[in-house]
Amino acid sequence: MSRTPGTGLQTGNNPRPNNVTLSSRGLASSSNGNNGGGRLTTSVPPTANILPSPTGTEERLMVTVRIRPLSDSSETNCIQAQPNRSGSLLFDDGTRNKPKKYNYDCVFGEASTQHEVYTVAVAPLVHDVLNGYNAAVFAYGATGSGKTHTMLGPHVRPVRATPGTNSSHATTAQPGDTPTSPSEAMNVPEQPGVVASMVQPSSGLMIRAVADIFDYIDQHTGEETKFRISLSYLEIYNELIRDLLNPGGPLELREDNRGNQSVAGLSEVSTASRAEVIQLLLKGNKARTVEPTAANQTSSRSHALLSITVQNLTPTGTKQGRLFMTDLAGSERARKTKNRGKRLQEGAHINRSLLALGNCINALAGGARYVNFRDSKLTRLLKEALSGRCKTVMIAHVSPETRHRDETKNTLVYADRANHITTRLQEPTILEVEEAAAAAREAFPVAHYQNLVAELREEVGRLKMKMMTERPRSGAALQRQQQQKQEQEQSSTEEQIKKAELKFLREQIVQTFKQQMKLRRRLLEADSHLLGLELDAERQHMVISHWQSRQGKLYDRLDEDDEEGMA
Repeated sequence: MSRTPGTGLQTGNNPRPNNVTLSSRGLASSSNGNNGGGRLTTSVPPTANILPSPTGTEERLMVTVRIRPLSDSSETNCIQAQPNRSGSLLFDDGTRNKPKKYNYDCVFGEASTQHEVYTVAVAPLVHDVLNGYNAAVFAYGATGSGKTHTMLGPHVRPVRATPGTNSSHATTAQPGDTPTSPSEAMNVPEQPGVVASMVQPSSGLMIRAVADIFDYIDQHTGEETKFRISLSYLEIYNELIRDLLNPGGPLELREDNRGNQSVAGLSEVSTASRAEVIQLLLKGNKARTVEPTAANQTSSRSHALLSITVQNLTPTGTKQGRLFMTDLAGSERARKTKNRGKRLQEGAHINRSLLALGNCINALAGGARYVNFRDSKLTRLLKEALSGRCKTVMIAHVSPETRHRDETKNTLVYADRANHITTRLQEPTILEVEEAAAAAREAFPVAHYQNLVAELREEVGRLKMKMMTERPRSGAALQRQQQQKQEQEQSSTEEQIKKAELKFLREQIVQTFKQQMKLRRRLLEADSHLLGLELDAERQHMVISHWQSRQGKLYDRLDEDDEEGMA
């Protein structure tokens, strides 16, 4: 294995393509007289600043664009690659205006292969990670633009299995990729060092990065140099963080006093071979949330973040580098995806997080002193990649089809703004000799584990003696605890009985009060009735008295008339 300065890590099984070469200033190419099929071969002007030497303090975020092939030959192309130009392309917005020109660090045409993308964009980062630096790669673009194909390839990608049918991939294979069966991608030999059995022509960037890391380790591991590799894999689904290697409940995102983000409870698995990494990726992708939409039959409904940590252990010190590889969910429009219900809610969360990411890119590109990364968990996790101490590459994915013109334009605009972001690079972290020695003992475990076993045996003996001496005390203490527990239970029972009695008395008092009120209402009604009878009797008595008075007067008059007649 040989490496040209500034070109990244190369292996004998993965030679660099003839049409793409790198110089210490960035990217250069020779067209070989053939630029057909939409393939773009680029060169970088002297003013470009792509991944300078690790001694630099500031770096510009490297932005590349990958154009996926047309899915239908009858479709018209809204993107025109510019051959023999420095990462340029022309975009036709469908109006009478002239096509707009965009400049990036590199543009991969429709015929570009996975190997070309890896060699240009990721291989230099892998070498830097092996030398103790942090690096990040994230795929950005609309749904169905080929992000997951680039990051994972067609066979390791997450697939939603429909009952009664075989799982299929809706994404069109990239030209130049040799078809391979799923069994070839999954049946990975256990022995390390067989890169050809793992890296297929269509393998994604994650697989290729792992292969290069293990190739480097195989050739540089010795008696005094050991390596440790660990990885974690998570997804952000509806603003909830999930562990893809150990699926369970949502995890909490925490921040220390230095602003560093960490996911509490996220599993980090140590690996020793390529096969283990492949199996972990397969396991994680199987747990990832994928659902079909009208725009993409295998649409990722979450953002996925793979973190690979490499420790280089030597007797004099330890270097640690970390590679972050992020497959973002694609932005989508409800009228095109025809999402309803749960799919619509997922799309809203995806668009909200991507909008927060776009706001951060705008603020960073504009040189804002304050950038709000707290609007989304995605931006909090990508904070170090966008503005921290990290080498970062953005691979923007676009579709050349005119029906996706709006989504393509938005992606190109965001990528153009990200092209103006600069980050401050942190020097490699080197542990002190004592810390390195402790780490080296783990790499050379024989004597260390012998001493550890002896110490554990002594500790077991001390614990046995302590148990024998403490047993009587513990028995009396246990009896006291049981007695106290019984007393507490008894007092609790008495308290419950008192509460029940009070409740019963309260209910009786309330019932008696209700009965008294009812009787009082009846007495009032009786008094009212008697008063009415009294008044009626008084009226009748007055009528009778009046009648008797008139009758008496009538009798007196009759008597007077009789007396006068007799006289």
